[in-house]
Amino acid sequence: MTKPLFQLGDFQFDLPNGVPQKLEWDANYRWEEQGRLLRDPAQQFVGPGSQQITLDGVLYPGFSGKQNTLEDLRKIAVKGEPLMFTDGLGKVYGQWAIKQLKESKGTFAEGGNAREIGFNILLVYYAPDKPAPAASPLAVVPSPAGLEGALAAAVPGGLAGALGAVLPGGLAGALGAVIPGGLTGALGAVLPGGLTGALGSVLPGGIGGVLGNVLPGGLAGAVTSGLNTFIGGGSPFQALEAATGSALGAVTQQAKGAGFNLGQIANIAKAVGNKDYVGAALGSFGLAGISVPQNNAWAQLGVNGAKMAQAFAQGKGPAATSIGIEALRQASPSVLQQLAGSAAPGLRNMVDAAATLGPMLNVDPKITNAVKQAVQS
Repeated sequence: MTKPLFQLGDFQFDLPNGVPQKLEWDANYRWEEQGRLLRDPAQQFVGPGSQQITLDGVLYPGFSGKQNTLEDLRKIAVKGEPLMFTDGLGKVYGQWAIKQLKESKGTFAEGGNAREIGFNILLVYYAPDKPAPAASPLAVVPSPAGLEGALAAAVPGGLAGALGAVLPGGLAGALGAVIPGGLTGALGAVLPGGLTGALGSVLPGGIGGVLGNVLPGGLAGAVTSGLNTFIGGGSPFQALEAATGSALGAVTQQAKGAGFNLGQIANIAKAVGNKDYVGAALGSFGLAGISVPQNNAWAQLGVNGAKMAQAFAQGKGPAATSIGIEALRQASPSVLQQLAGSAAPGLRNMVDAAATLGPMLNVDPKITNAVKQAVQS
């Protein structure tokens, strides 16, 4: 048996199927031009761009390749799925999609069979939907004490310490040196009672009273309300906070051991709608092993629960979860109760979110198919 030169999904480029004689890899990197007044434009790097691989070759049916090699590839391409691309030395190129296939035939034998078939295959890189923190201005980097903690970690003593190092006595000391009594003293000299007194004279109750009339709870209440709207309701921000917080610490560590990354755990936390359900929901699929009642429940859905748990132990948890979710689409409330107990509503939420949760798990289709064959056998 000949060793394949390349493999795209389940298709092997070997001597029986044919092999390319040339591979070209074209990678682009995005730089945006920023205009500057009376100066040459600046260039801003905004991240990697598109990538494509071109495979060129010639088949000689009977020696290398078959008459229907390109037809087999067209059947794969029309499915519209990203495929894992590797070479015979074990290099993994990632997931790629077939964008274009070209075929040219020549030197025909009697009956119309070509003795020489040229081909050109254009692959485009299928980038995973998991941007690195540095690639997005909206990336969430958990900080123990929020922005203040991040500043304290980056600048010894935080912002106040940095100002203290530059300005003796910090900002207040600098103002005190320039303006006797500092800013408060200067305002007190100009406005009787200072700024607070002046505002109290013009605005009954001062600025706080006015904001209290316009915004229930004043400015602080408005900000709190706005933030609750932004981070509440099971948003990605809240889900990531739950996945990295102490409440899910043990579950997150277990899930990491089963092959999940933080983004996938956060997506599951968002899907179940209650962080208390995350452990039980994943436990239903075999995160900590499968109980006899759970195994019986999975058997009703055509899934081998023990092999599902084995997939988790082998680090294939995301693939096993996506397969389990598909099987649970038609599950009755009693089956969900057997699997998740009091967390059955969370498991139902997870199944209902399957249309969006499946792609978010970003599982290699080839791995999923292999696990599917195992757990359904």
